Amino acid sequence: MNVIVILAIFLIPAGLMWLVENYSQGTAYNLLTRVLSSPDWFQAVVSGVVFLMIFTVSLAGSLMIYENKDIS
Repeated sequence: MNVIVILAIFLIPAGLMWLVENYSQGTAYNLLTRVLSSPDWFQAVVSGVVFLMIFTVSLAGSLMIYENKDIS
């Protein structure tokens, strides 16, 4: 799981840059431009929501692994 998180940290920004370079007139570019030109408070809210989503998925995965583990 740690490897996936570390790879995501490095690959998601690289993927976003690839999208911007290849589709500079498309929807991804417009969305990324709109988010980056938005007010700071909006960027903070979006970052917080993304963090909470990642945290929730991680917590759910950890709980599923823990519940299925035989501790006896």
